Amino acid sequence: TGTTALATQPAPADEIIISDAGTLKRVDIKHISNTPAFRVYQNGAQTIANQTDTKLEWNTESFDSDGTFASHKFTPAIAGKYYFDVQLLLYYANAAGEYADLGIYKNGAKEIAVRFVAGGDMTISSSTVAAGILDLDADDYVEAYVWHNYGASRTTDNNSDYTRFQGFRLTGMES
Repeated sequence: TGTTALATQPAPADEIIISDAGTLKRVDIKHISNTPAFRVYQNGAQTIANQTDTKLEWNTESFDSDGTFASHKFTPAIAGKYYFDVQLLLYYANAAGEYADLGIYKNGAKEIAVRFVAGGDMTISSSTVAAGILDLDADDYVEAYVWHNYGASRTTDNNSDYTRFQGFRLTGMES
């Protein structure tokens, strides 16, 4: 009847009623929320070998709404458009012509990437972000990789403010 006010946020299985061209239909809140969603980070430095695509390892979850993040990758279980971003702080000494690529991979192939370069002959740390939107099927998977040519292995920073990976489903943008 609509006379009872909802005092808390609806649960994913709660339903609302909508009119579809005059036909009343039930829809789970889950279908209009930005889930699945996750945020993960490193709680220890990771060594990144020179000139090697290295999958970033995420050993701490801030949240994982649907339990769809495991083994350092996200598998949505729900098809749709998803927003992702990965941020990395990498310690390195940079000479002319050296750079690093940070990428978001879908099913093992690079889909979103950013290259970061600093002025030559500097020892610095650089934090960069790769971000974008991907169309995913329920069984696609998404991972983050880094590659660099700084001459020797480098390490990531394990501060969750600077080295993290996150994503969520965009509602109203069905494939």
